[in-house]
Amino acid sequence: IITLRTKRIITKTLSLAAILSTISICGTVHAQTVETRIGKIDFEHNVPTKESSSKLFDEMDFQRACQAYLWAIPAVSIYQTVANGEFSAVLTANVTTPYITCSVDLAKTGPMVVDVSAPTQTATTSLK
Repeated sequence: IITLRTKRIITKTLSLAAILSTISICGTVHAQTVETRIGKIDFEHNVPTKESSSKLFDEMDFQRACQAYLWAIPAVSIYQTVANGEFSAVLTANVTTPYITCSVDLAKTGPMVVDVSAPTQTATTSLK
C-alpha cells in the first residue's frame, strides 16, 4: 500500500529527475554551475549540492501550487455561480462550450433523480 507521503516523495523525486535529465540533455551537466531561470544550480560530482536540491524542490513546490490554483478556478467559479444564483459570475466561460448548471439543496428537497435525455440531432449537429 502506497501512502500519500510516499506518493509525494515519488512525485518530487521523479520531478527532480526530469529537471536533472533536461539539464543533462542540454549538455551542461558537466559544468560545476548551471545558470537557470531560478538562479545558479551548483553540482559536485555531477550531483546537485544540498542548497541546489533545496532550490529545485522549492521550485517544484511553486509549480505545483500554480497548477493547483489554475485547476481550482473552474470549481471556484461554479461554486460562486451556485452561491450567487447568477451565471454571469463564471470565470472560465467561453462561446464554444455549452455550460449547464443546476443546484439543488438536498437538505430541503430530499433525494432527487435527474433524468438526462439523449441528445437530439440538432444538438449533436451543432456540436460538430
